[in-house]
Amino acid sequence: MLSQRYVQSAAAQTSAAIVLQVLLRIVSFVSNAVIVRVASKEMLGIVNVRLMLLYSTIVFLSREPMRRACLSVSLNQLSRPYWRQLVNLIWIGILSSLGIAGLLSLVWTRLLTQPEMAWYPAGVAAFAASAVIEVMAEPFWIFYQIQLNVRLKIIAEGVSLGFGTVLTMVGLYLRPDLGLLVPSAAHVLTKTLLLAIFVTRARTDAQHRVYKEVTSLRDMLPGPSQAGAWWFKHYPPSMASLALSFFRHGIVKQLLTEGEKYMMTFGNMLSFAQQGVYDVVYSLGSLVPRFLFHPIEENYYTFFAALLTRETSKADKDPYAKKTTADDEALAGTVLQTLLKTAVMVGLVLACFGQGYSRLLLGIYGGENLAQDDGVLLLQAYSVYVLCMALNGISECFVAASSSREEIDEHNRWMVAFSALYIIACFFLTPKLGAVGFIFANCINMLMRASKSFYDIWLYIGHHPGVAAKGNPLTACIPSRAVLFAFALAYVVTTYSERLFLPELQWDLKAIAVHVAVGAASLFLVAVTVYFEEGAFVQDVRLMWSGKPSKQAAGGAATATKTNKTTANKKTD
Repeated sequence: MLSQRYVQSAAAQTSAAIVLQVLLRIVSFVSNAVIVRVASKEMLGIVNVRLMLLYSTIVFLSREPMRRACLSVSLNQLSRPYWRQLVNLIWIGILSSLGIAGLLSLVWTRLLTQPEMAWYPAGVAAFAASAVIEVMAEPFWIFYQIQLNVRLKIIAEGVSLGFGTVLTMVGLYLRPDLGLLVPSAAHVLTKTLLLAIFVTRARTDAQHRVYKEVTSLRDMLPGPSQAGAWWFKHYPPSMASLALSFFRHGIVKQLLTEGEKYMMTFGNMLSFAQQGVYDVVYSLGSLVPRFLFHPIEENYYTFFAALLTRETSKADKDPYAKKTTADDEALAGTVLQTLLKTAVMVGLVLACFGQGYSRLLLGIYGGENLAQDDGVLLLQAYSVYVLCMALNGISECFVAASSSREEIDEHNRWMVAFSALYIIACFFLTPKLGAVGFIFANCINMLMRASKSFYDIWLYIGHHPGVAAKGNPLTACIPSRAVLFAFALAYVVTTYSERLFLPELQWDLKAIAVHVAVGAASLFLVAVTVYFEEGAFVQDVRLMWSGKPSKQAAGGAATATKTNKTTANKKTD
């Protein structure tokens, strides 16, 4: 059964990605702790805010629309002629990255305030080039993702990221006088290694005829499917329309996702040193979203997009379109419910325990300079923001995978409104609260986006009741009262423990040990409460992460849906 294979693939990819991300974050954690102590706060602000914003903008605008659209293709749809059309569409995105990179590089070097640091123009060129190099790997990335390949993407991204992090750390430690040249060169080499891994694996698979769609590296390059036809005119019309909708959606989403960095860059609200502190706290606070929520969203978007049928207009009808069964809808509903509840549980853990342990974590990570009041307050606020981010990420993942082109366009208009409200919130909150104002504005933004996604899911369930046959995922994700009480108790105990044992950051190992023990005991209490009060949820998580979703639950839910529909039809007759 293909849907079972999608579940197993999504679970395997997510589990492997999480394990890899944990290992990488350990390496990155140690490396960045060294970098924070070696590099100045100004350099951290320039590299991690301004230059990384340039890189992420180029990559997101040129890659995300094609990736989202092409991942709607399932294995049943994929054939050699259809893959040729998809490659042509992907290469339109690659060529667009050149134009976007050139235009934004001019903005970064001509229009923005120039920092007084050597090698800044070279850094802009290097980060723009690295973005184009990464986008060039997209045909390989999309092809292996459609083929449900678990290992290649994880190995390529993991090895290249680990290589780049260690290279930056060693370079800055040995030659701090080179300044921006070290992280810039490391970034280019990192993305070059990523592309090389994909190309090497694709060449090997082509030589051994592993996949019928790709028999040589030429199949990863654009070309006409018919003699005499221009390649850039030969692509799936429905996929192109969907990609265009995702492009419009991506512009707004990028503004919302990186909104505070755009305002720092173009509004000059914070100095480069303040931006550096903000980014360090942001990187530390986003460890869980990066190694847990991002792999879940990425891999389960593929799962939902392959399992569910997008509603399309007559103009966008795709002859290769798949059909969704009642069992598929029930399975999707069960998985969505489990993912939402997982996001809530993890988010509550961070929101509750982050208040009492932010100072200690910052002290260990970056020393006393970071563990000041501003840094602590930033991390405490960010721990609450993670909960909002988790709810929004999972819900938007489902909406993006199940919406029609018209629905995506309508969602884009809402995102524009959210962008305007977010900017207004930043202008009101940042002058009064400083960098914390950005985080509070982000919380407001994420809650608005999550509310819109929840409403879209509610509408989808109305048209596809099989998704809620086992229970409405939107209400079933709320923990029981006992679990909420356990979280509240843990918050009170851990914050009081910090005030009692660590009123200021003092390296008293005995006091630190007692405070950590209090946190461990509180977390154990929460875990026990969840285990006994949320038994069905725990069982669903076990089944889903093992790649064996509850067939009886999904099948029974689908049967119940069919029975309800039959009864309703009889009443109508």
